[in-house]
Amino acid sequence: MRSSMHSSRRHPTLAVVLLAALAVVASLAACGGGSASSRATPTISDAWVRLPVGADTSQTAAYMTIANTGPDADALIGVTCALGGMAAMHQTTTSSGMTGMQMMDRLEIPGGGSLRMEPGGYHIMLTGLTAPLTMGQKVKFTLTFEHAGAMTVEAEVRGG
Repeated sequence: MRSSMHSSRRHPTLAVVLLAALAVVASLAACGGGSASSRATPTISDAWVRLPVGADTSQTAAYMTIANTGPDADALIGVTCALGGMAAMHQTTTSSGMTGMQMMDRLEIPGGGSLRMEPGGYHIMLTGLTAPLTMGQKVKFTLTFEHAGAMTVEAEVRGG
C-alpha cells in the first residue's frame, strides 16, 4: 500500500515537472521567435545610378538611403551589381584641398538610424561596365548586411 501511495505522489510531481519544462521550452521558443521577428529588414529609398558623363562610360556611382528600422545596429558589408564589372562601397574624402575616394569594407547603420549615400559622400562605385547605361534604365543590386543578410534593390539611371 505504501508503494501505491508513493507512486501516486510521484505522478503529480512528475506532471508538474513536465509542465514546468514545457513552459520553459515554450518561453525559449517565444524569445527566439521574438528576436528573429523584431530584427527588421533594412528599407531602401531613392535608389539611383548616375548616368556616366564624358567619354568614359565604364564607371559611375549609385546612391540610395538605407534606413534601419530595427533597434540594433547593422552594417552594409558587401554589394554586387547585375551589370557586371565591380561594385564597391566608397566614401568621398577631402584632405588638404584634394578630393579623392576611399574604399570602405563596411558602412555602419545605427539602430533606428539611416545611412544616406549621395554625391560627395558615401556611394557605390561601379567600374568595368561593358555596356552604356541609358536614362530610365533599371539596375539591380544585391546588398549584403552583416545581420539582415542579402537583399535585392532596383535603382533607376538618372542624370545628375
